[in-house]
Amino acid sequence: MPTPPSSHVVWLVAVTPETQAAIGGRLEILLTKFPFKVGREERLNPVARLQSTIERRIGGLPPTNDLYLQETGKSHYVSRLHFEIDWFDGKYHVEDRNSTLGTIVAGRALGLKTKVMSAPITSTELIVVGGSNSPVVFRFEVREDNEAA
Repeated sequence: MPTPPSSHVVWLVAVTPETQAAIGGRLEILLTKFPFKVGREERLNPVARLQSTIERRIGGLPPTNDLYLQETGKSHYVSRLHFEIDWFDGKYHVEDRNSTLGTIVAGRALGLKTKVMSAPITSTELIVVGGSNSPVVFRFEVREDNEAA
C-alpha cells in the first residue's frame, strides 16, 4: 500500500470552537497512519466513554476509528463511521464512510445523497463533517517535516 512522502506531517486543525470541543479541547490532531478514520464517540458520559475504550482494548477488537469526535448538545452531525483520509495516486483523499449527513471537502459534497464518496484534498482545504449546517469543521494541513517542530 502506498504511503505519503516521509517529509509530510499531516494535521487536522479545529476551525470552530465546536470542533475543538469535539476533539477534547485540542487545537489539532496529528494523523499518524493512513487510512485515518474519523467518527462519533457513541457515549457522551466520560465514565461510559472510558468503559467503551477499555472494552475495545480488552476485547481485542480493533477500534472502528482513529479519532472519536464527541458531540455535545442534541444535534448530531457526526456519524459513528463518518470519513477517512487516505493517500493514493500520489494525493490525499477524503472518503465518506456512508455517513448519514455526508462530508463536504473544499466545498464539494460527498456521501450517499450525491453518490460521490471520495475526493482529493490539498493542504489548507476545509472538511465539514455532517453537511453544510454542521459546526464541526477541520482544516486539512500538510506541513513539511521541518515545519512540524
